[in-house]
Amino acid sequence: MGNIRAQFVLEALEDLRNSLNKIGSGLVVTKEMPEHFIPSLLSADKHNLVVFQQEVCSEELAVEANLVQSLRETGHSVAVKSLWGSTLHHIHDLPYNPNEFLPHVYGELKRENAGTKVRELVATPKKGDLVFPENDALKNSRNYMPTLKDLGFETPVHDNRSVLKFIGGESAGLKRIDEYIYQRESLGHYAETRNNLIGSEYSSKFSPWLANGAVSCRDIYWKVKAFEEKHGPSESTKKFIDELFWRDFSYYWCMLNGTRVFFEYGITDRTHYNWRVDKNLIQRWREGKTGMPLIDALMRELNESGFMSNRGR
Repeated sequence: MGNIRAQFVLEALEDLRNSLNKIGSGLVVTKEMPEHFIPSLLSADKHNLVVFQQEVCSEELAVEANLVQSLRETGHSVAVKSLWGSTLHHIHDLPYNPNEFLPHVYGELKRENAGTKVRELVATPKKGDLVFPENDALKNSRNYMPTLKDLGFETPVHDNRSVLKFIGGESAGLKRIDEYIYQRESLGHYAETRNNLIGSEYSSKFSPWLANGAVSCRDIYWKVKAFEEKHGPSESTKKFIDELFWRDFSYYWCMLNGTRVFFEYGITDRTHYNWRVDKNLIQRWREGKTGMPLIDALMRELNESGFMSNRGR
């Protein structure tokens, strides 16, 4: 993680805390590991329930497993419940189990999922729905928020050449969604401009907020459908929704293939590629100093702004 992403994450946490405070709840933040901190919050004289969103990649799964083990070792009465999120199609609605099978290519996934519906949105919590518990262990963590300096980062300087000033959090994410879909109606030309490299409106730029859960892919889906109600379906709205389902495909692909998705020779161990490791070349690539103009420009954009276009990636 670099300083731009770290700032984005801290902004997202601050925004979430502010939203929860407004409805009489709160957000606990700590630098401790979940498996160390969360067990300290359990009540010895009550039944406890710990709920988290289920993830699919190895590091997150390891955290989940460590947490469950630590909770059991407390000896307290505790139940653990994981909830599915992050995808358009809920895992329980699919006509197959992606832990065991996934269509090999995206086109086949679309055909397999053709009869699967996207669920309606869950209602936004209102005042009184998420009562914040009175617990001595929570007092300090309820107000604590690390600074960039605490995390070992310097404050990034915004580069005015960036396609957008990315600010973390649901509020900024929803503002961007509203601008792109409704105010500027940029969604209407998505099919024609999505492969461009420069500019704020050629594509949605929703990915940073989607990636850390600040906004919901289902919320975006239903807003695109509302746009279609007003303007009619088009190639642009079709392609945009396709990209959301591509995200589902990638998510379930990681679920099926586990740590192999991070192997240098891929999930099928294609050793015939015979990768070379040239640390000097890798460093030049990171810094945008390979001598290849397009690659260098894209890497410098990523380093300075934290963003690179879909086609650049």
